[in-house]
Amino acid sequence: MVYSRTKLVIMDYIFGNEMEHRDISLNYEGKSPFELYKKVTSSFDDIFGVPEGRVHEVKYEVHNKKEELSFNTEWMIVKQMDIYSYLRYDINLSGDENSESKTGKAKISIKPRIYTEYPQDNIIQQNIFYEMARRIWHETIYENTRDKYILEGREISNNFTSYLKTCFLKLNQN
Repeated sequence: MVYSRTKLVIMDYIFGNEMEHRDISLNYEGKSPFELYKKVTSSFDDIFGVPEGRVHEVKYEVHNKKEELSFNTEWMIVKQMDIYSYLRYDINLSGDENSESKTGKAKISIKPRIYTEYPQDNIIQQNIFYEMARRIWHETIYENTRDKYILEGREISNNFTSYLKTCFLKLNQN
């Protein structure tokens, strides 16, 4: 991320701009849905390839009632691609589990995005000629780089969903 007071931020969805394709949502119903928390957290290094400091657990709620355990967790993963661009994944895991039978349901939603930030701090960067040159550079050269990052973001998202589906099967087999 570019650390700047004033910046131009360009955000795109990894899977396109249509409403139904922006995010990924998976539902699970079966044994031990709370075990998905461990499975998801163990995948961050292997699948996303980010250091531990780039994974932020934004929310962690567990409500343990007499017969039911409900949970809601959110993570924000930032994968730095270069000085201007980074991939951001907002992951939400929520669900409930029966305390006696250890069965229940869970929902995992993934919001993959790509962000590009251009600083606009000094007088030169706020100049109209600089902005024209930056735009020409972005359209002719950097747009191809961003497209490669989007393809990498799709691959990471697809690997993560495949991993989750495998976890769903393993949990139901135990």
